[in-house]
Amino acid sequence: MTENELLQEVLQGVLLIVGEYRGSHAEEAGYVDKKFGNAIRYIRATHLVERAWHGHIDRVNHHRAVPGTNHYR
Repeated sequence: MTENELLQEVLQGVLLIVGEYRGSHAEEAGYVDKKFGNAIRYIRATHLVERAWHGHIDRVNHHRAVPGTNHYR
């Protein structure tokens, strides 16, 4: 996800970031459906935000599956 795409999600109200944006990256992730035994893969976006909280710096990792990327193997 590019910075512009992230900005569009924030402006549309899909994602709200409170703090300082540090970066994003995408990776392939997956799991095995226990009911049917199918391997399900998808793309996961991770966003890193730092914020100040009562004098301390907290890091927030937000993980999100990218819509439309689920597929079976």
